[in-house]
Amino acid sequence: MAGVEAVFGLHVDTGLPVGQLHTRPGPFMAAVDPFQATIRGVSAHGAYPHKGVDPIAISAQVLNALYAIPSRRISPLEPCVVTVGTIHGGTANNIIPGEVTMTGTIRSFSPVVRQTLWEEVRRAFALAETLGGRAALKIEEGYPILENAPEMVALLREVAHGVLGQESDDADLETGSEDFSMLIQAAGRGGAFAWLGGAIAGDKRTHHHPRFDVDERCLSQGAAILAGVAYRYLSAACEVKIGRPS
Repeated sequence: MAGVEAVFGLHVDTGLPVGQLHTRPGPFMAAVDPFQATIRGVSAHGAYPHKGVDPIAISAQVLNALYAIPSRRISPLEPCVVTVGTIHGGTANNIIPGEVTMTGTIRSFSPVVRQTLWEEVRRAFALAETLGGRAALKIEEGYPILENAPEMVALLREVAHGVLGQESDDADLETGSEDFSMLIQAAGRGGAFAWLGGAIAGDKRTHHHPRFDVDERCLSQGAAILAGVAYRYLSAACEVKIGRPS
């Protein structure tokens, strides 16, 4: 990315008809930070729970605390998500296990909220100590917020209008995340990312379906938009550097 001034990206969208492009200036897609945790207790026979420390019972309290973070620890005007995707523990119906593992993701749209969420997730897992167990938590810094540069969005929309023959619409904030955000962050002047319609009429298959498909007319449209954006951007840059010809 050394010396790269601007980047532009398109993502096909089976939720949009062919010929439509949706994007937005500013924050567009969420930052995502995965976490892994182990809650440790003391194993015991299921008939004698008082002789152990049940990490399953502790994990239930931690889970409640995690899911209360967005609604009780973050302003309702700040969109964010805390999701636990896996919980694993135990080997038999009559044994209290020694530990439970969890994995999940944290999603946010501002650096301040992102930091607060990290702190609150740590606080939730600290409940394990209060309840007689222990917790080991690792939060990884994942993809950053995808934030489109307004001037790059304007250029992308102008070119897309010429290719598609219609104005592009504003996209909603997306709590999904996108690794293209790292390229925008690294580019000198930022960049723009957009959804490009690729729905097959009447087809209900969504992204990540095992038989995913798109209306392939969107492929030539996307290529034309990206080529047009590159030409327009580089032409403008050349005019600035060498002057407009007389």
